[in-house]
Amino acid sequence: MSDNIDEVDLKILEAIAELKVSYPNADKIKAVVRIDPEELGARLGGLESEGLVKALKGAHMPGVSLPNGTYAAGLTDMGRLRLIKSK
Repeated sequence: MSDNIDEVDLKILEAIAELKVSYPNADKIKAVVRIDPEELGARLGGLESEGLVKALKGAHMPGVSLPNGTYAAGLTDMGRLRLIKSK
């Protein structure tokens, strides 16, 4: 896990935590962070590869999932720890 995390990725982690459900819907995360759906999907993929989030994916369905098929994402224990370290 990298200790360096950019501001947008940190906002994504914070948004997931603030939504107060285990796996918030990707559209709700997007509404809080206010970034393009394609960028959000890519960033969630990167955060998942670092072990900070767990993304739930399926076939892309317009209005339900991001272009990469992610429809929800939740923080892992490492993601929660990273948020605590950032404060």
